Amino acid sequence: MVNKDYYDLLGVSKSSTKEELKKAYKSLAIKYHPDKSPAEKKEEYEEKFKEISQAYSILSDPEKRARYDSVGPDNYQYGQNGNPFGNAGAADFSDILREVFGAAGGFGENPFGGQNIRQGEDLQVEIIIEFVEAAFGVEKDIRLKRKVSCKTCDGTGSKDRTEVECERCNGGGRIHVSRRTPFGTFNQIAVCNVCDGIGTSPKTPCRRCKGKGVLEEKENIKIPIPAGIDNHQAIRITGKGNEIKGGASGDLIVEVRVIPHKIFNREGINIYMDQIVSFADLALGTKITIPSLMGEATIKIPAGIASGTVMRLKGKGIQSLQSYEIGDQFVNIIAKTPKRLSRKEERLWRELRELE
Repeated sequence: MVNKDYYDLLGVSKSSTKEELKKAYKSLAIKYHPDKSPAEKKEEYEEKFKEISQAYSILSDPEKRARYDSVGPDNYQYGQNGNPFGNAGAADFSDILREVFGAAGGFGENPFGGQNIRQGEDLQVEIIIEFVEAAFGVEKDIRLKRKVSCKTCDGTGSKDRTEVECERCNGGGRIHVSRRTPFGTFNQIAVCNVCDGIGTSPKTPCRRCKGKGVLEEKENIKIPIPAGIDNHQAIRITGKGNEIKGGASGDLIVEVRVIPHKIFNREGINIYMDQIVSFADLALGTKITIPSLMGEATIKIPAGIASGTVMRLKGKGIQSLQSYEIGDQFVNIIAKTPKRLSRKEERLWRELRELE
């Protein structure tokens, strides 16, 4: 199997300096960090991140680089036990990130943790769906305006991909801020307002994004709404919020509003409805057809039941979000009281009353 060339992975030449290697790796690490990956590409991003980190760990070490250059990518051995970073005690992912980004940079100790990269702003939208759509699930398309990486500069904010150390924070990404109050002077450490905590700024700002690295664009996004979602529940779409230069995209929070149904009321996974039945049907019993979420259903009204009796249709409710459990449909039987009677109907009701 042919190994990938480390220089090609980082997009640099064999004559590149260590500083050029560092800049190339930093740009790729920001782009392919697993925290920034779309859900469907997480494994691809993790693999790419590992590859570029392996490449940088070798090429940034003078001895390892010299050995790599002498034998070439096909003959270079990773180290003992297949460890791409050499023998025990050699640098790992955390050391590399700490070296490139600094202690106050965008990444933390663990390159695959949840808080390793600066997070963009979350966006919140509301979506309106029908009662039946909430019961069975649906996919909705929305058009969203959000901040995304500038394609012209690959999100670097730099015209020629060249960055210089931020003069405000001296590359640390943090600044000391002093505030005078009636109670005295307070000192605190804050994110640098010039480089937004990255530690570097573009030498020549990108003309399209003016050095910000991100642009506001409109995007069509598919929102998968699961079966069983209820009114005012929210869905989180990872990575579809605003992106920040040198950081990950925030998330999109979709609040679902369900339009009330004309017939059904919902309580949890069960649904309820009223069904009006004549006194004669209650007294004599009958079969009636009623609506359900799955279409029409037939129920048998036993002879002699009272108005207000609740009948249950098992499995005709809504699926639970947490399990495969499906609720029931409850039908409240209500007697219909006639308001206008013909002479014949009035005579028959009088005779019935006398019989009772």
